[in-house]
Amino acid sequence: MLEFKNVSYGWKANEPLQKGIDFHLQRSGILAVLGSNGCGKSSLMSIFTNPDMLLGGTILIDGRNFRDFSGRKLFSVMSLVAQNSSVVYPYTVLEFVLTGWFPWLGIMGVPGKREISSTEDVLNRIGIGDWSNRLITTLSGGEFKLVQLARAMVGERKILILDEIDSALDFANQIKLTDILCSFAEKGGSIVLITHNPNLPLVLRSDALIMSKSIPFIYGSAEEVIVPDILEKYFNVRVGQITGGDTGCRQIMPLMHL
Repeated sequence: MLEFKNVSYGWKANEPLQKGIDFHLQRSGILAVLGSNGCGKSSLMSIFTNPDMLLGGTILIDGRNFRDFSGRKLFSVMSLVAQNSSVVYPYTVLEFVLTGWFPWLGIMGVPGKREISSTEDVLNRIGIGDWSNRLITTLSGGEFKLVQLARAMVGERKILILDEIDSALDFANQIKLTDILCSFAEKGGSIVLITHNPNLPLVLRSDALIMSKSIPFIYGSAEEVIVPDILEKYFNVRVGQITGGDTGCRQIMPLMHL
C-alpha cells in the first residue's frame, strides 16, 4: 500500500533529517512513528505536500511512484492531518468536514446529497454526529482533533497519515480513537501515526518506526521494538513497564527523577 525504499529527506540537500528509511505498510496495516523532538517525524509527512524534500530513494503507493500522482489524485488516495492547525473562519463542523471532498469536487465544487450523506455517516461513526451545527471556533483542542479526523476519512480514502492525532484527547476519546483506527484498518485502510505515546502502538498491535537525530532508525513490530532498552537508547531516559491486568497489554512509562 505505502512503501518507503531507502528514503532520505530534509529541507536542505546536504543536511537530511533522516537517511535510508525503509518500511512497507500493508493494506490494513498501522505504523506508528516515534522519536525525539526535532528528529524529522512530522517532516516525513511533509514530503507529500513538498516533494522537493525527498532527497533520495523512492516512495510507492500501490506500487506506483507517488510523484506520478497529480495533487488531487494523491489526496483522494491519502489524507494528512497536521500536528498544528487552526481555523479562524467560523465554519460549522459539517461545513468544515465537507471540505475533505476537495480532491473530488475541486475548489469551486459544491457538495451534493451523496457527499453530505456520506459525511454525516462519518461523523456518526466517530460519535460526533450531534456536533454538525457547532462552530469550529467553539471546539476544544481535543474536539477539533476528532473533527479533523472526520475530514480525513471522508471519500473512502485508503491511507491516513496522522500527526499527533492522539494529543489533547481525554481518556474516553483516546479509547474512541483506537476503536476508530482499528475499524478503519479492518476495512482495508492503512494508517501512519506520528505520536509521542509509545503505548498507542502497543494497544493497536501495530508496527513501529523509531527515529533519532544521532543514531539510525529502528523498524519492527511494536511488541519487538517498544521495549525499555530500545526506548532508553533512543530517548536517553530511564524507562519502565507494567503489564495490564485484564488486557495483558504492556504499558511503558518514563522513570521520573525524584
